[in-house]
Amino acid sequence: MLGSHFSQILLRFTLQNFFYPDTLGVIQEPEPYTSFIKYTNLRTNMKPKYYISILALVIIVVAGIYFYATSNINTDRTTNTDNARTYPTSSNSDIIFYPISKIKQENLTSGIFNTEGFVVKIYTCPTCPEGAMCKVCMGDNIVISMDNKLLESYSLTEKELIVFAENPKQFELGKKYKFTIRIFDYKSTGEPINNIELVGYDLVE
Repeated sequence: MLGSHFSQILLRFTLQNFFYPDTLGVIQEPEPYTSFIKYTNLRTNMKPKYYISILALVIIVVAGIYFYATSNINTDRTTNTDNARTYPTSSNSDIIFYPISKIKQENLTSGIFNTEGFVVKIYTCPTCPEGAMCKVCMGDNIVISMDNKLLESYSLTEKELIVFAENPKQFELGKKYKFTIRIFDYKSTGEPINNIELVGYDLVE
């Protein structure tokens, strides 16, 4: 079988040199074989581009997942920080309890007292962009009320109090709390009573 194959090659070489002397010494491969070589070379050249495209796609997908996860983590951290409790529990020892209406009617000037009420408004001072001229902020605060009726403005009655508080988003609108408050000897609001600051609180179940 090997001898037969060799004879065919020798015969083709002889005929080629006889009829096509310009190709002397060169064995011409048949057209199908030449086409196969070209196809193989094309596939070989395409492989690096193919792998590079796949790698780029994988990198884009991984980067997208990473940034999405990072964004969610940062959002969760911000939310947890906003809702974090920053005050102790309300004090019960030797502190007089006054209803909100009583505090306003007595026009107490200063001291520490206990009271309770619903959180009906939450206000946080808006951020002032660097270099901008912003009006003076009222200060973070909550409005507490004897009635569970949410407020949009500071048109208050004898049943509501403005209580200045750090991180007021730790409270939930419509929830009832017991508060320990401090009344100062000055005021910065339009209310008849002096400024009130939060000292501690407890959720009333």
